[in-house]
Amino acid sequence: MKNQKPSRTPLIQGAILLVFGLTLAAQAQFLVIYSQPEPQTTFVGGQVSFYVAADGQAPLNYEWRHEGLAIAGATNSFVTLTNVQLSVAGAYSVAVSNELGGVLSSIATLTVLPVIPVAEALDATHLIWTTYGDAPWIGQTLESYDGTDAARSGSVRETLN
Repeated sequence: MKNQKPSRTPLIQGAILLVFGLTLAAQAQFLVIYSQPEPQTTFVGGQVSFYVAADGQAPLNYEWRHEGLAIAGATNSFVTLTNVQLSVAGAYSVAVSNELGGVLSSIATLTVLPVIPVAEALDATHLIWTTYGDAPWIGQTLESYDGTDAARSGSVRETLN
């Protein structure tokens, strides 16, 4: 038994198994967001939705965040905010995870624009303004032709007969 070289086979097999095992573990942990949430802009009282598309070992868990804090009940691949107020403007992101790890999306900024009464926006407070239907008129302060207040209608849908 003298001069017998130690066998390297178990060491080589162990190294291959270690590398192969790490490769499998890396593939199992591979979690990717392939569609990031997009910035949104709306007026006070409006509605917005943020979406994310991710892929990885199921099940995927979602946790939407506003300014880094979890939004209660926002655990889907999308979050919809209704009756938006100035206080919810800011940075939105989503943490996507599974049992093997997680990833955080990029930040999508929500901009909320203030609304003022139509009469004030049109500098005609002595008149009574009535607006109704699917595309009501709103006063706005940030977009106008002459740099002062203005009014605009909501989205108007075309109807073909």
